[in-house]
Amino acid sequence: GYGANMDVIRSTIRQVNPDCEIWFIAPWIAFDGDQVSPFPVDEVRERRIQFSDVLEQMCAQSGDHYIDPNDYIDNVVSHSRQTDYLLDWIHPNIRRGIGLYCEAVLLGSNNN
Repeated sequence: GYGANMDVIRSTIRQVNPDCEIWFIAPWIAFDGDQVSPFPVDEVRERRIQFSDVLEQMCAQSGDHYIDPNDYIDNVVSHSRQTDYLLDWIHPNIRRGIGLYCEAVLLGSNNN
């Protein structure tokens, strides 16, 4: 599953550079309007939370860094039109979304 895949990535990086610091970022939040996923948006959100929890626990056990920028992103996007920041229901747009993502990650890295 997801946790095993992330552990393979972490282990592979450590094989190349055992002393490096690894920063994992939670999966990007999904918003209403998904026309591709076979799952309702609530289920997609729940899965993202589950994946994020697994990743956070893995980082706590391995000593790696974990950032979840999604509360910040959700707060900004929920007070704006989604099209201001999103290309569609999930992908940040180049105009403002990528900047929002970077800002959220940098703010999250200050907590680690």
